[in-house]
Amino acid sequence: MSSVAVVKPDHLGDFVLSLPAINALRAHFGNIDLMIAPEVEFLQQHFIPDIESIPLKLKHLQREGSGLTESELVDFLRGYEIVIFLRDDHVVHYAAARLDAMVCVTDSRRRAHETAIQRDAVCQIIAPYSRSDFFPKAVSAWPRQIREVGLCISAGFLANKWPLVKWHELAHLFRDQDCQIRLIGGPNEVQELRALAHMLELDGKAIVVGSRDLAGFYAELESCDVIIGTDSGTLHIVSCIKPVLGIFTSSPWWRFCPYGRHHRLVTADVVCSPCVQFSTHILNACLARECSALITPSLVSEIARLDTQNPGIKPLRTVKAITGPSHVLSLPSLVAVGREIAARPRSATSA
Repeated sequence: MSSVAVVKPDHLGDFVLSLPAINALRAHFGNIDLMIAPEVEFLQQHFIPDIESIPLKLKHLQREGSGLTESELVDFLRGYEIVIFLRDDHVVHYAAARLDAMVCVTDSRRRAHETAIQRDAVCQIIAPYSRSDFFPKAVSAWPRQIREVGLCISAGFLANKWPLVKWHELAHLFRDQDCQIRLIGGPNEVQELRALAHMLELDGKAIVVGSRDLAGFYAELESCDVIIGTDSGTLHIVSCIKPVLGIFTSSPWWRFCPYGRHHRLVTADVVCSPCVQFSTHILNACLARECSALITPSLVSEIARLDTQNPGIKPLRTVKAITGPSHVLSLPSLVAVGREIAARPRSATSA
């Protein structure tokens, strides 16, 4: 048992975005107890194979309602000298206030990328570090010509989905440019992938389904030049090996976009975004879905073919086209926005 506990009991994409902080903490302390949700263990085994993780499920993060309560989490963490929470919510703050250890908690109030939020938190107790130095290998630049594109239809939450009819139209737009199509998703999207392949008259070889065999999954995507997908764990996983274009509807793009200066993103950035994605006591009853409707296949295709490499935001009719979204908020013109949000008092609901 280490004297340092690093707590990150989140979903697939959240774990990928925590890799810089986790690796920086390992480099500093040498030995840590990494506590993660059981469903992300295969990611830890692939990206950080030389440590053993400790499975941790928190009740408020599980759809089925199983896992530790606030008080049980406190008991679970007693005995550690240092506890680092790579998460910011009411359960984490409850535990942090009741532990005798030195405690570090991220502050998500600032309009910044999750990797930057975590870096700023852990750098209170370790030396400053570069996020890129502790992330998986650098992804190649956006290609000048796209010969094969992967369409990743996965969505971590229902509010993140893009209609299948739009994926169908987008595939035809790329086909018109003599581009090969691969269809990508997780086990929950198998039926949708088959339906889309049938509509596009593609055989089963065009479908790639993610699994816990991450090396095999990556090998199947080797021929793709770029991958376009909605906000999901699958998109974050493939962003570690390929340049991606993220379609962000209702989720906060500035915080949870894939990490890397060569990735791209499209968002309508509507005033009601972000909205409820997962809650045990709040129902998302949105019927308009403007955040999705305003993002058309023709706009996505156009953004994929933009001749740009440097981080920045480009207004494009009903959407914003963003290059290097995980880095763009560090641009001088936008830093003041993040500082202003961080300076606001923490409300009872966000504590």
